[in-house]
Amino acid sequence: MIITYPSEVVPGPPTVTLDKPEGWEVVETPAAQIAVRKLVEPAKFAANVIVEITTYGLEYDLEVATAALDAAIDELDQVEDIGRTTVNQGGLPAYVREFAHVDERAGGLVQNTRVIVAKSGTIVTVVQVTGSASANSLEADLQQVRDIADSVTVTNN
Repeated sequence: MIITYPSEVVPGPPTVTLDKPEGWEVVETPAAQIAVRKLVEPAKFAANVIVEITTYGLEYDLEVATAALDAAIDELDQVEDIGRTTVNQGGLPAYVREFAHVDERAGGLVQNTRVIVAKSGTIVTVVQVTGSASANSLEADLQQVRDIADSVTVTNN
């Protein structure tokens, strides 16, 4: 018997979508399943949103994902919280944390980071969405980063 992945017998990961605005491009990056960035002049920081997908067992829930995200953020340099909230994102539980910090290469950044938790059978899929805007272009970029992150949908197949 040949078994195929993904299939009805062995389901694949959920489908993830986002709304890419005009003036943004899709980029390939080895660590992310989806990545988009704003078109900017060379050598200038480009606002961006990346989507990473990881699977876990049923013991992994929004509380665990939240704790892991917060721990990773708290290790960054000069973190200043802007806000934290739990939301319903497309019918799924999600935790959103927005914060400012200093990156050694990019300088001052504001990041809108969220984890969305989708359960299917005995698998929990965590979709992490990280949007970044430079402190130098917040007025032009931060709302677009938020809008793109808000547009992310996760649908079990």
